[in-house]
Amino acid sequence: MKFEKDWRAAKSPELMNLKQNIRDQMRKHFTDGGRKDAKAIEEWLEDNVETKTYEEAVKMFEDGDLWIAPTNAISTRLLKDGVCSGYRCKHEGKDLKGIFRTKGEILTESSGTLTEKKGSITCHAIQGKTISKGKIFICLNDNFEYAQIYTAVSRAVKMEQLVFVN
Repeated sequence: MKFEKDWRAAKSPELMNLKQNIRDQMRKHFTDGGRKDAKAIEEWLEDNVETKTYEEAVKMFEDGDLWIAPTNAISTRLLKDGVCSGYRCKHEGKDLKGIFRTKGEILTESSGTLTEKKGSITCHAIQGKTISKGKIFICLNDNFEYAQIYTAVSRAVKMEQLVFVN
């Protein structure tokens, strides 16, 4: 199926153009969709968009912003550095050890639901979500699948939301 209209970025030609360029690079560099292909996309973005260092990005982060990372390990580091992207619901039930909902809900701390603080949200957990408020910080390192960055970028509705972290 071919999609002809980018509804999420419809009001941002610059974002639509970036997404098209990333898709073009994905087609150009595809071998198996793994780490080697992801590295090619990361390097292309490093050469074609403004990036911030991790330290710069942490200083820029404000309440209401969201950090999307390829792995949960980055979330742990971000929490230590004072970054909180939201809270993940734990399943209801008797055994709550390490069991989380898989839909990537982002809640407020005052929701009254048993939650776990998250420094970042993974690309997989955020699939299908539209993020219309705040900045979206996207890691350009350690993506293990080449579509992860595109998935993160495509959550935004305008280019000004995106902060690429190298």
